[in-house]
Amino acid sequence: MPSPAIHGILLAAVIMAISRGSLATQEVVDRIVARVENDVILLSEVRALGRYQQFLDGKSESSDQILDRLIDQWIVRTEADASHSPRPSEADIDRGLSRVRNSFASEQEYQAGMKQAGLSEPDLRAQVASQLYLG
Repeated sequence: MPSPAIHGILLAAVIMAISRGSLATQEVVDRIVARVENDVILLSEVRALGRYQQFLDGKSESSDQILDRLIDQWIVRTEADASHSPRPSEADIDRGLSRVRNSFASEQEYQAGMKQAGLSEPDLRAQVASQLYLG
């Protein structure tokens, strides 16, 4: 019969093998791509702005350009927050969404563009609200 030390070693080896296998199948969902003062910009934010650009313009900037834009937006947002600039009203956001919707030839084209860009109505609403706030 194996000694308790060997049992411990075998148990540790099995645990390591199991955990290593599960780590290999894990996927990175989000990560920090930049730090600005005490804040961070996430990869998901870069992707979200890229999808919004794709939806509006049929193309998006490179990830580096989008990151630069997000850093600029962070600066503007920080200044707007510090000066207590008013947030856009729901009516302002609705008008902004209407302008976006009216830039498409039809509702079907609008919906197809959102689907192709991977945007939902709440995603689009959040982007429009952000753009209105940033001026």
